[in-house]
Amino acid sequence: CPMPALWCEIDHSLDHSAGGPTSVTNAALACDYHNRTAKAQGWRPEHVNGRVAWTPPRWIDPHQQPRYNHLHNTDPPP
Repeated sequence: CPMPALWCEIDHSLDHSAGGPTSVTNAALACDYHNRTAKAQGWRPEHVNGRVAWTPPRWIDPHQQPRYNHLHNTDPPP
């Protein structure tokens, strides 16, 4: 998603309703659209080496390889 951070919302990686804490370690930036729809479509955010990766549903990627948004940060994760 190309949305700048200032236009994004904080998403709970582990949903608050499922016991996820409201903390920096459980936070991911997501635009309004993706914050409302990504998980419903089967995407799962996870924290890998201090960065948020989004794992696609099987129907998009049968191997479910985590993906990073490199648009605003081109440094690869360590």
